[in-house]
Amino acid sequence: LNDRSEKRNSIIGRTYLEAKFLRYFTFTTNIGIELNNYRSQYFQNRVVGDGVTGGGTSSRTSNEYRQISLNQLLNYDRSFGRHDISVLVAHESQENRDEYFSGSRRAMNLDGNIELANFVTLSGVDGELRELKREGYFSYIKYGYDNKYFVDLSYRRDASSRFSPQSR
Repeated sequence: LNDRSEKRNSIIGRTYLEAKFLRYFTFTTNIGIELNNYRSQYFQNRVVGDGVTGGGTSSRTSNEYRQISLNQLLNYDRSFGRHDISVLVAHESQENRDEYFSGSRRAMNLDGNIELANFVTLSGVDGELRELKREGYFSYIKYGYDNKYFVDLSYRRDASSRFSPQSR
């Protein structure tokens, strides 16, 4: 007599492109996409069980999540004599969007129709949209001499849409 259905879909993709030029340089760009969807529908009948008190209940939930990330990396790599040097300069950006909606109603009009429009009283509605954007810049320098002595220096700076505009 009751009905419950849930559906999930996910698509995840990643790819990159790499180019070597001027003998010691390599440029790489990456892209990643993630899409997730969730839908559910719950129905409790008005004859027997938890739905009796409300005259039958129905609810729907929907959630969609999306993330896109991009990276660009420029690398310089060279060895000469006893010296090894590697330098990386990079940028990355990420965008997230998470959208949620839920609604429920009670007091069923016609038997056999579990759509929300067939219920008289609104029980609850909820929804939310969360968005996040990030930008990052980073680099490193690695130096080695005679495979015995090494120096590594790195730097990273990040910004987020969650920070106030003055602190991004």
